[in-house]
Amino acid sequence: MSRTTILHALNGLGKVDLRTRERVKRIAAELGYRPDLRAQRLRRGQARAIALASSIPFAVAGGPSQLDFSMEVAATVVERALVHGFALVRAPPVKSDKRRERRSWPHLGTRRPCG
Repeated sequence: MSRTTILHALNGLGKVDLRTRERVKRIAAELGYRPDLRAQRLRRGQARAIALASSIPFAVAGGPSQLDFSMEVAATVVERALVHGFALVRAPPVKSDKRRERRSWPHLGTRRPCG
């Protein structure tokens, strides 16, 4: 059986006979096969990642109350992201040039995280 036939059977693509598709899936399950989501996303050009960046100033972010709130928000976002098949990238607050920071924020939505 060709590699292409196996890939098509596992991914529901192409014209693979139903019996062949079921056999491939059964054998894959017996072998404990699990698709590599990172490889699939890389192939499709979809990182399926959400970047969570904080606007809390660096000087305030280290305080206990802000950190607790930030962690609550992050935990909620992580939970919902995982349910929908997304990964979360957390960008911590950093000391930076405010003008450069303001210029970069509008571009966050147009960037595609990799990996």
